Amino acid sequence: MSRPLVLILIFFASGIIIEYLLHLPAYVLLCDVLTAAVVAAVKGFTAKAGIAANANIKLWFFAAVLLCGILMCRLEFYVLCGNIDFLAGKYTVFTGTVVTEPDRRIDRTDYVVNIEMINYSIENDDTRAVTDFRPRGHVLVSVKGPGPEFRYGDRLQAAGLLQKTEVPGNPGEFNYRKYLEERGIRLVLKSRNGAGMSKIGTGPVNPLVKFSIGLKEKLVSVINKNMPEQQAALMEGILFGSTGRIDPEIKEDMALAGVAHILSVSGYHVGLVAGFIILAGNTLGLRKPVCDALAATAAGLYALTAGAGPAVTRALIMAWVLLLVRYVRKEYDWPSSMSLAGLVILMINPLALFEPGFQLSFLATWGILCLVPLFKRLNTILPPVGQASSVAFAAQIAVFPVTAHYFNYFPLFFLPANLIVVPLISIVMLLGGIAAVLGLVWNPPAEILCISAAAVLDVSLMAAGVLARLPYAVIDVRPPGIIKIACYYLTLGLFMEFCRNCGLRIRAKRLWYLNRSALVLAVLAMLVVLLWGGMAYSGSDSVEITFIDVGQGDAALVQSPGGRNILIDTGGVPESSTGFDVGERRLVPFLNRKGVGEIDVLVLTHPHLDHIQGASALLGKIKIKTVVVAPQFAQYPEGIELKQKLLERNIQIREVGGGENIYFGEDIILEVLSPNGRTAVNANDDSLVIRLGYRDFRVMFTGDAETVPLEAISESGQDCRADIVKIPHHGSSNAWTEDFFRAADPEAAVISVGQNLFGHPSPRVLEGLEQMKIRVLRTDRDGAVTVRSDGYGYKVTTTKGMNLIGY
Repeated sequence: MSRPLVLILIFFASGIIIEYLLHLPAYVLLCDVLTAAVVAAVKGFTAKAGIAANANIKLWFFAAVLLCGILMCRLEFYVLCGNIDFLAGKYTVFTGTVVTEPDRRIDRTDYVVNIEMINYSIENDDTRAVTDFRPRGHVLVSVKGPGPEFRYGDRLQAAGLLQKTEVPGNPGEFNYRKYLEERGIRLVLKSRNGAGMSKIGTGPVNPLVKFSIGLKEKLVSVINKNMPEQQAALMEGILFGSTGRIDPEIKEDMALAGVAHILSVSGYHVGLVAGFIILAGNTLGLRKPVCDALAATAAGLYALTAGAGPAVTRALIMAWVLLLVRYVRKEYDWPSSMSLAGLVILMINPLALFEPGFQLSFLATWGILCLVPLFKRLNTILPPVGQASSVAFAAQIAVFPVTAHYFNYFPLFFLPANLIVVPLISIVMLLGGIAAVLGLVWNPPAEILCISAAAVLDVSLMAAGVLARLPYAVIDVRPPGIIKIACYYLTLGLFMEFCRNCGLRIRAKRLWYLNRSALVLAVLAMLVVLLWGGMAYSGSDSVEITFIDVGQGDAALVQSPGGRNILIDTGGVPESSTGFDVGERRLVPFLNRKGVGEIDVLVLTHPHLDHIQGASALLGKIKIKTVVVAPQFAQYPEGIELKQKLLERNIQIREVGGGENIYFGEDIILEVLSPNGRTAVNANDDSLVIRLGYRDFRVMFTGDAETVPLEAISESGQDCRADIVKIPHHGSSNAWTEDFFRAADPEAAVISVGQNLFGHPSPRVLEGLEQMKIRVLRTDRDGAVTVRSDGYGYKVTTTKGMNLIGY
């Protein structure tokens, strides 16, 4: 069957990818446009003159589609880039309109405001600068705590400090700044209780969007009135995809159980809405065209109230095409229908191609429609259970590498979760949806339905929670690269073609019987090449040390040439008051992305929370073989508490002091330079000071040691030279001693530091390092610092600045 829409989508998407990755210069695009115009003119002239059309007309057509993709992506970048970035770091008063539905969360409400006029901004010298240009760009206004409520279309006057969001500090972390900028949001303004904000009128609005948001607010108000707060928030997420008010623990349970997709409006939700309308219409005796028209209208309205994201838009277009071909009695071709949906979405927003929601929605749909027919035997086993199992398996197979890439885990119990939780959620959706609509006119029956929905919802939450907490509920997965993902889908495509194509299977079977010995030898040779290549690739002769960006704390990962791991400190504390767990949110995800499933040695330099708190997040998630501490570690309350947790898990604890060595193997030695055995006045001076040696390469880890132990090291006469030194105590002036750094004589220094109120790093320390001509790298400014050494020279890269230095 000819499917031109599939090819058009492929070429259009390819054009978007080319522009996204290469950012082609304007003159190249202009030459392409002129070339395409000349070719089109020549083709038109030859056609009018009766000259035979070139057989390559299709090739030129698809080249034009490719060019359209490039131009659409370039235009989108131009629209999104804005011209208000210069206001970052300035106190600004501006006027703008709320252009999206407010995003209400547990502790704050976010508004996307399109700036229409800048009243004035205050420069560093407190002078007011009134701007006379037309601003272009959005600001995310985040109101924390109770405050005035604004709605879509409200024109606001806002005053506050405009800021740029931070870029990620560690490799592979979610880039929130990029996420916002791809939605046209250039700056962020944070307001407590709505201070500095006021409504001054109504701005331009889209009537259809305003109607859909207003309808959603009325439906949600019915749910909020008739259900407890927690269940109401979850019901809003299930029906409309608004997950901001859902308890984070519930969202985590859903994700770990493998049913997070129920909180994202997709084809499943649109299908339920359309199917219910058609069923109701048939029950009432309505004609088929009328039922289909009502179903299409209801599905479209539902998609608008749910935000019309990529997943729901894809489902809506495919549903509309299906209803249309039913009406005209034609054969439904799902690849063409899905390609049409993709084209519509990408023409509206080319950058949607790079959103996880877009990718997962299309891949899951493709997997279900392609793979489910191959599971014939499974479908015949208790048909409802077998078919549901086939759908769950097909979806997981189709999205596995992409989910591993973005989320770094795989839920083992996805099948029982989808067989138990998803049917219950279907009941919840029907009860909740009917209750919300019915409550607009008559609340008593809506209240009864909401009570019933809440009861079913509690059962589904309990089931998801049980499955999420089972041992080995999830497997941590190292995110695959683009090449591995491409190989996966190529292999999957070949497998599906082999299963579907009977002639191909017959030829393969004949080839096997005629050339069995040669094929076996070819496969063995291929395995040898792959194994040798894998060993050659993984058998790097270099050690890799990453000073992880954990904010105002310390954590460093050492990976040996053989893939073994040493973790020195685990970070923690600075953002605990906000509920941000450094171990859960930064350390563990970083280790998962690095493929660390086991820590051979965990060194805890001293028992301060900014160095050890993250260790609690590791327990039960990553295996720890041995923990190394100073003898004084358990003389402090925090050390006693953590030591007890380690002993409860039967983790070996080794106490070391100055003068001892830890022979790790693979030419790696940990030399302990301090403490010397006496208990210091404070825990900082009881820090382990360790020099890691790999052949001729040395790195010094100093914990929070201050002047007394550092001077003792430099005065002892022992060899303490190092190529790189981790600056002690985050660059505090209390830890600066010139004699120590002259004795260590490093070429580079790393300061592990974040936002703080202590003045770290101290100007005195920075000036001293500059005078000694020591290159300074800081995790707050440069992000994670990665050092790779073959034991003789070394190279340093950083995450934020992508600096590259080598010695």
